[in-house]
Amino acid sequence: MDKRKREILALGLLILLGVGVASAMAWYIFVGHNWNKAASHIDDLVGSMDGYTVVLYEGTLPQAKKTTNSTAQNTSSNKETGSAGSASAQGGASSGSSAARQSTSSSQSAAKSQRNKPVKVSKVAASYREKGATVLTIHLDDLGRYEDSIVVAKGGKRYGICSTPGPYSYTEVRDKVKTLIKRNSDFNVVVSGKPDIKKGWLRHVDLCILACEGRIPHDGRMLGSSFFVDSPHVGEVQAVIISPSGTITSKTIVS
Repeated sequence: MDKRKREILALGLLILLGVGVASAMAWYIFVGHNWNKAASHIDDLVGSMDGYTVVLYEGTLPQAKKTTNSTAQNTSSNKETGSAGSASAQGGASSGSSAARQSTSSSQSAAKSQRNKPVKVSKVAASYREKGATVLTIHLDDLGRYEDSIVVAKGGKRYGICSTPGPYSYTEVRDKVKTLIKRNSDFNVVVSGKPDIKKGWLRHVDLCILACEGRIPHDGRMLGSSFFVDSPHVGEVQAVIISPSGTITSKTIVS
């Protein structure tokens, strides 16, 4: 084998080795991240959350669509009940069926009413504190309180919070985050009322909460180096869970 062929073979082996190492690293990161997320869910389920921080906030999105659907279902149910009543008048055999449908409808309405019962952030916070987690509550209905970039000490860490209640400006966010860093914040949270903040590259921002509909999955999404979540509906509570290792997960609590 001449020198040139040996060089080509060596180069090919080097490339294959590089691809193999990169694939292994990607697999390790992917599996490791998913395992950390699973571990967070397990700790939440069994109630062992020492070292965790949970950021909670109540939803601000209106329940208009759900109300409309509920109204349509009630109208349909009333029509069915009316038809059943008419059939009952025509023949005694259908009266038992009508009563059964009405009983089922009442049970479903009661169950639905229970499901739609508003969730209170104070009760969710108390539950997580009982599990040993540190709880930080954010008020999406009053973004003005975070305009001046505040730092809150919780569980041995310093959480910096700032907001952009008006039109989104990358320069404004950058300057506010710099202020938080100067105040020795360990974890930075930006709360914005504008979904277009997703278009900017937010440096040194660990968590970005949208006080609006940002078309983000209920369990959040990583965009760049920041974890993004938006607001659930009124009557629901969002829980952003930060593990001791820094893994961030999120879920919407509806009942």
